[in-house]
Amino acid sequence: RLGFDDLQDDFAGGPALCYLRNDAPRPFQGRVEVALVHLRTGASRTLAAGMAELPAGGGSIGWFCASNNQSGLDLMRTAPRACPSFADALNASGCAARGGDCVMTVRVLRDESAVLSSNTLLLAPPKNLSLPSAKVSARLLGAFGRMVVEVSSDAVALFVWLSTLAQGRFSDNCFMLLPGRPVQVEFLPVPEAAGPSTGDELRRSLRVEHLAEHLHPPPASAAEHLHPPAAPTVAGTPPVLPLPRRPDGPA
Repeated sequence: RLGFDDLQDDFAGGPALCYLRNDAPRPFQGRVEVALVHLRTGASRTLAAGMAELPAGGGSIGWFCASNNQSGLDLMRTAPRACPSFADALNASGCAARGGDCVMTVRVLRDESAVLSSNTLLLAPPKNLSLPSAKVSARLLGAFGRMVVEVSSDAVALFVWLSTLAQGRFSDNCFMLLPGRPVQVEFLPVPEAAGPSTGDELRRSLRVEHLAEHLHPPPASAAEHLHPPAAPTVAGTPPVLPLPRRPDGPA
């Protein structure tokens, strides 16, 4: 029976081998980016980046090595026999040997702005991550009849999660925030619930959470949980929403 630590050892010593797969009924041509992000600073180190092409699916696959300072991708139909190890990649990027202070990001883009796939991959179990204490804030923006939530953080925040009692969904959720780089997410109400009251319910019940606050919750009194301070208002902009908390811990 293998535990996470056993698998982590296998991962660190294994080859930094990646693949790109196309299941679409049309050929793919775009850009692939693989990087390591330091959790304490948000600094990123590219492992591999470049243009790539794949024939139409289903399941067409190209393999490549994620090695430091690699420019361009050389997709191969079969897995290359030799790739640098992930341990080498972590060491060259200034990350801990067991990956507790870095995460890996993988993005596939059709062009410079159209992101087709974006993933944040943990290199260690959550309890072993060196996560900073991040202050995450959100505000509701009104733009051309759309309901847009801008989320920002003063430090790296993993798995930022938005929830609300309003009926609908967010265009993106459970993402990583980097310091000084706000992310805008659109709230898409269900057609039956769309109306002026939806925005009011979204503003009233919007809740923002992230991984670090549940791994190492800061001490706070029940009164602070139940009666958070009033949200500060910036002239000409919607109020910045406080982060609601429950006295009994995460849901």
